[in-house]
Amino acid sequence: MSVLKLRVPFLVLACALLLASCGFKLRGEADLPDSLRQLRLDMADTGPRIKRELVAALERAGVRLMPADALDVAVLRVPVNRAYSEALTISEQARVREYAVRHRVEFEVLGADGSLLMPKQVILLERDFVFDERDALGVAGQEEALRGDLEREMVRAILRRIEAVGTSLP
Repeated sequence: MSVLKLRVPFLVLACALLLASCGFKLRGEADLPDSLRQLRLDMADTGPRIKRELVAALERAGVRLMPADALDVAVLRVPVNRAYSEALTISEQARVREYAVRHRVEFEVLGADGSLLMPKQVILLERDFVFDERDALGVAGQEEALRGDLEREMVRAILRRIEAVGTSLP
């Protein structure tokens, strides 16, 4: 019985050490490099909701966002921010049965001196959903919910990419 009592804490400790040594960490706020602690966001004005999400995520990560006319600060440029829907399948009655909701973003990071810290990155996210003719009113809500999910996932993807490159930034 005493051997069993010793095994359980030992196994728990071994699992904890194994997880810690492999680099696993719970998803939290992005850990951005110090060179990006002050940042100007230059974003295409095509989606105010994703801009709000990105601003909030950057602030949670400890970034101080600077005004558009600020000089000598790093810049996160997002020239392309496009969300759209496409029909995937059409029924025999020429009605759309399945849609794809897509969101495409292109971005790059410039240093305070104007140098390219992170070349242009392209992220394309997509979700499919089935159109139910019996619940036509719910489809609009479903599509809006999918768009919101895609925007939140897009913000996380942008920050993960910057965080991944951040180890090589000054």
